[in-house]
Amino acid sequence: MIGDKHPKGFSLFETVVVLTIFSLAILLVVTIFSNASNSQRRQAISQKALGDARQLLNTLSQQVNTQRVDYNFYKGKSVYDDGGGTITDASCVTFEGDDQCNLLNPVSILALINDQGQRTRYWFDEANQDLLVCTDDPGVAPRDCKYNSGNYISVKPDSVSFTRVQFFINPIADPGYRGAAIPCSNSEACTCYRDSSPSGSGHLANDPVEGGCPDWTSGYCSATNYCAVPNAQPTVTTALEIEGTGLSAGHVRVPLQFTATSRIYDR
Repeated sequence: MIGDKHPKGFSLFETVVVLTIFSLAILLVVTIFSNASNSQRRQAISQKALGDARQLLNTLSQQVNTQRVDYNFYKGKSVYDDGGGTITDASCVTFEGDDQCNLLNPVSILALINDQGQRTRYWFDEANQDLLVCTDDPGVAPRDCKYNSGNYISVKPDSVSFTRVQFFINPIADPGYRGAAIPCSNSEACTCYRDSSPSGSGHLANDPVEGGCPDWTSGYCSATNYCAVPNAQPTVTTALEIEGTGLSAGHVRVPLQFTATSRIYDR
């Protein structure tokens, strides 16, 4: 209309509203894209970590299948030759932290030995979230595998951090024991501990007089009051929790578990 004083077009308020809506829409699209991208990256990290961890589990399984559980290690009797003929204790008593000698509980060290006497130790270094291995072949390549010996090397894939690694060993006594049956009044009297037992009737791996726990420490007192050495093939159950390294690694945590059986029959 001629003489209309109201200009045609958008007012300042309308412009601000439109820009606000447009900005929110852009922000929403960017957020959705970012979340989708991060989700894909987390999934990729998880799949990579899971694949690498499974390869490691396969290696551990093969090690258990082809070797024996080194029960002497858990009784405080395992030794190594330092190359000069000196025999030095390198058993469970040399490791700090939780009691690695009492197999009634899960341990963080897997001790294996093969037919040639070669000893392999897998140790979970909780402080560094790392899985380490040390191999000692007394007759060929003697090596000190004690705690903090510096001879452990990492077997952890770069894509993985271990937040938990535990080894459950069953039976807790060497089923190859052929000695006499030992009378007992309770299960503790048949159990091996590192440096102390709840009521004092258990055996100590670091006892200098006994020189370690007896071979018949099975952790079980039978109904006929004898320390019963089980007639069972040794198995090792490995329970671990992995965390993928990389973007938002704390959100990529996967529990894994497997059981392997030693295929060496001593009975």
